[in-house]
Amino acid sequence: MPVRPRGRSARAAVGLAALTSITLGAAPAAASDPAPDATHGGNPFEGDLARAYDATVKYKSEQAALDDGYIRTDECVFSDEGGMGYHYVKPAHVGSIDPAKPAALLYADDHKADENGHETGKPNGQETAKPNGQETAKPNGPENARMNGQDKGHEKGERKLVALEWVVPNTGQPRPQIFGRGFDDPEVIPGVGDVYTLHAWLFKKNPKGVFVPYNPRVKCSDEAKPTA
Repeated sequence: MPVRPRGRSARAAVGLAALTSITLGAAPAAASDPAPDATHGGNPFEGDLARAYDATVKYKSEQAALDDGYIRTDECVFSDEGGMGYHYVKPAHVGSIDPAKPAALLYADDHKADENGHETGKPNGQETAKPNGQETAKPNGPENARMNGQDKGHEKGERKLVALEWVVPNTGQPRPQIFGRGFDDPEVIPGVGDVYTLHAWLFKKNPKGVFVPYNPRVKCSDEAKPTA
């Protein structure tokens, strides 16, 4: 299968590969029985989207995500179409199509807004959560720093949960489905493999749609340049 271009940089792909290599090739996990619609507690969704929201709203605390086994990364993924943000991957959930068990949580830097309400691109200066026995990913040298532009500023800024992502290895099975829709077309991500993915922007509005991979309202650093 040919490699399809995508706005994930090479280092982002390698980082995801390191986190998911132990589970790639496994059969997708079956989704559990759906729970009743949840509309309480400020939840704006219904059905399985509500289940996903209720199961992950606690991860608005980055520390809660780290404590539950999501592995922090320092690669902000983006393209000309917009940003995805930082992927925090839980290897045990790769292959899951359970709405309550996404393989990745997506975070973005919490930027200050200017007087017109537009994000300025500057982190707010708050301390980040401390990994629970995790090592924070570091660039391999100045070339990576120039390519990704992501090693300046974010370590002092707070990250906000913006979206969820499900990752399922493509083993020739029928297209996975959750939320009444199929995953995006399978793609070969260098260093990761042939996978189906599906994003859900439950914590930051995506003007292009809830399930569109990139969000034009998610920004990486001002110095970063798209890699696709």
